[in-house]
Amino acid sequence: MRGPEVSGQLTAVPHPTQQLLRITPYWTNAHRDLSLRVEVPEPPKPATPATPPRRPGLLSRVARIVRKH
Repeated sequence: MRGPEVSGQLTAVPHPTQQLLRITPYWTNAHRDLSLRVEVPEPPKPATPATPPRRPGLLSRVARIVRKH
């Protein structure tokens, strides 16, 4: 929706790099014409899986068994 200070008729302006060319803007319905979007958002990166917990080494397992007895 346009504000009251924006006219319905847009005026042609010079091209930024080619002064002989003119650009005529026009109103669109951006919600229907999705090709007019400036940039496609990047999809979120998948979370990196956490490294699996390491199994305790032989010495730790033996120490745990000895402590239990």
